[in-house]
Amino acid sequence: LLQLKKTGSDQLLVDPNFTNSEKQFPLYYVALKLETLKPKKALRMATELIKFGANVNMQTANGQTVLFRLAFFPLAQTIALIEKMVEHHIDFNIVDHEQNTFLR
Repeated sequence: LLQLKKTGSDQLLVDPNFTNSEKQFPLYYVALKLETLKPKKALRMATELIKFGANVNMQTANGQTVLFRLAFFPLAQTIALIEKMVEHHIDFNIVDHEQNTFLR
């Protein structure tokens, strides 16, 4: 999923909303890898995914969104990514399967 290459026609070679067996998707995977990715690289990858149609409100099998994952990292690492998702109408009130939201 991290090898998001564009073709000459400016298209991703991977569906930006593809899910694996755990319903994890590329944008969520970028958030999972923030520990090993540099923040600028993660932002660049997320921006490309969003540009090509990644759903910023997509949920995993347990109902979590990218925001839930970003809550585990220092704000300094995630603020640019959160701002990018806000530009694309992220929903801060989505509830997971345990009745949690990003805000609580």
